Amino acid sequence: YHNGGGLQFDREGDLYLTLGDGGLLGDWRNRAQHLDILLGKILRIHPTPDEARAYEVPDDNPWIGFSDAAPEVWALGTRNPYRIDVGPDTGDVWVADVGLRCAEEVTRIAGGRGGANLGWHHREGGLAFVGGGPPDLLDPVYWYPHDPGCAVIGGAVYRGRRLPELEGSYLASDYCTGRIVALTPSGGDSSDGVSARDLGVESLAPLGIFRAPDGELWLTNQSGEVLELRPPGSTDLAE
Repeated sequence: YHNGGGLQFDREGDLYLTLGDGGLLGDWRNRAQHLDILLGKILRIHPTPDEARAYEVPDDNPWIGFSDAAPEVWALGTRNPYRIDVGPDTGDVWVADVGLRCAEEVTRIAGGRGGANLGWHHREGGLAFVGGGPPDLLDPVYWYPHDPGCAVIGGAVYRGRRLPELEGSYLASDYCTGRIVALTPSGGDSSDGVSARDLGVESLAPLGIFRAPDGELWLTNQSGEVLELRPPGSTDLAE
């Protein structure tokens, strides 16, 4: 329950894993904010073929050497981070985090800088959930209420050739509406500032949007379909 589901390598061969808070309504145990608990976090490890151990911890993880923190933790404060995208060129990390009762959110960690606190359970989207919390929470770049959406579905940055107007934009959807939105960073090395554009297409009960090796994007849905995003009227076959 709320286990997350994101797995992705970066250009250095490190593996990012997204974990939810483990359930219990509202994360009343505040697992997502305790650094010694892996739940409610983004982890970063380096898998190794050594049979004696499954992985190593990168030596630049932000809480290496802290006695009260698990060294695998790369970022904290997630509820149900169902998908993650790690940019192969910029290193930006995009996280689509499914909300509880108020809001859905997407956060961009520019440049892949570890140590961010995404805020759960102190807040949900741009709304307060449980008061207090540290002052340096990383704001989501995009969030929306549960009317009409219900669960944000990430998400990948477009790096293909068929749709040049989407270059560098992060595409996400929602399980209930199925609408696809493009989030385009305003530029610079900042984690805030995106413009959102509804692409006018939708899919029934989407489950994920993924980037192929050629940079084009594919969408999977509850019906078992795998769909490629193409220009309007396109009839060419995928290679």
